[in-house]
Amino acid sequence: YTTTRTENINGRLTLEPFKSMRIELLANRTISNNHSEFFRWRGDTINDYVRDSPRDFGNFSVSIITWATTFSNDDNNFVNPIFEQLLDDRLVISGRLAGIRGITEIVDTTGFYNGYGTTSQDVVIPAFLAAYTGTSAESVKLDPFSLVPLPNWDITYDGLSRLPAFSKIFRTFTVNHSYRSTFNIGSYQTNLLYTPDGQARDAANNFIPEQQITVVTISEVMRPFINFDVTLQNSLLAKFEYNRDRNLSLSLTNYQITEVRGKEFVVGTGYRFKNVKLPISIGGKPLKSDMNLRVDLSLRDNATVIRKMEERQNQVTAGQNIISIKTSADYVINQRLNVRAFYERVMNNPVISTSFPSANTNAGISIRFTLTQ
Repeated sequence: YTTTRTENINGRLTLEPFKSMRIELLANRTISNNHSEFFRWRGDTINDYVRDSPRDFGNFSVSIITWATTFSNDDNNFVNPIFEQLLDDRLVISGRLAGIRGITEIVDTTGFYNGYGTTSQDVVIPAFLAAYTGTSAESVKLDPFSLVPLPNWDITYDGLSRLPAFSKIFRTFTVNHSYRSTFNIGSYQTNLLYTPDGQARDAANNFIPEQQITVVTISEVMRPFINFDVTLQNSLLAKFEYNRDRNLSLSLTNYQITEVRGKEFVVGTGYRFKNVKLPISIGGKPLKSDMNLRVDLSLRDNATVIRKMEERQNQVTAGQNIISIKTSADYVINQRLNVRAFYERVMNNPVISTSFPSANTNAGISIRFTLTQ
């Protein structure tokens, strides 16, 4: 028989500490579990049904805060201090787990305890969490499924245009900031080699955990990290945006971390031309409406670094410098009909010699007609 259980926890809180400042806090936690087992009749021995091959599998996700390590940088050899901290934290976690079992025997001169070596799943995952959340390895939770959801946030302030010093220049002036960070266990399942007494060991002499996990990830997105959206009194639009993102994937099959990080700058401007006449007539009347022009320039850097735990190696495997130019002109003929002309060009320059540069261009005209009852 099979049972399925999904638990979702979502929290939302909106604060307004002063006028025009809005802070929205969000927290979430999701766990999905599927349990299956067989009932078999054992008439030859106990003359009753027995539970056979019980098995669980599922996934887990929880909001966390990794702000403490957001701005860590690599040195010239792509060595990152947070990754080095992870390697050191494993030793602390090994000692904590050994203390729970009453183990005092150290395997070798490395200092790791018997049953909780450098590649133990129970050691590596808490060390990963401790390092990249900036938490002490002495206090980080040893069971990732027991993590409590922490708040992420959206911050908006649009009160500058109401201040006397700004109101004569700006019609609107909005500042935004957003932060999201999530810890995910992509999938877990019952380890078929696990024994109820917890004494079974793998080829590396580590205790076999009850749940087998192959990959855990941390996804951090700040889109935007900071954004300024401005409308001047003469209807000129201006925009500046800075975005950051980071994705950390810890593989428990080859014990390496794949780090993908990106930074993006966006600068844009626009203007609304009122009562623009087109040399086209509909029903004997010339077309006359507002035209919105928009230009956006984006500069983005992406980099992918593979960090090998056992070999203590860091290697850049991919990366791009992406330049994007987007222009558009929107003309509203009436409430139902909108015409848009656009031009977009994206230029991709790789940072490693094994890839080649590329460019894509899109241009055209789109017509949107809305049907209403």
